[in-house]
Amino acid sequence: MYGGNHSYLELHPKMDFNSGEIYENHMANFFYFNWEYTNDYNDKTGIARVQIIKIYKPKGIAYVVKIIPEDSKEIIYKGYMEGRFDFSKYD
Repeated sequence: MYGGNHSYLELHPKMDFNSGEIYENHMANFFYFNWEYTNDYNDKTGIARVQIIKIYKPKGIAYVVKIIPEDSKEIIYKGYMEGRFDFSKYD
C-alpha cells in the first residue's frame, strides 16, 4: 500500500491533435487536453492544460510534456519514449 502524496485525475475525453508540425527542426505531433485533478496530500483541486509533443528524431521518438495548472506555474518533463503512445480512443 502506498502512503499519501497522490494526485487523482480525470482526463476529459476531448483531445486536440495537430500532426506534421515542426518542433526543434524535427517532425512532431502535438496533443492538448484538460486534466482535472485532486491531490490527497493538500486537498488542492483544479484543472490543468496539458500539452504533449511527440518528436520524431533520428535516435528515436522524444517527448515533451508541459503541464500548465491554474496558477500558471508550468511543469515540463522531457525524455525518450518506450512502448506505445496511443490516444486514438480520445478522438
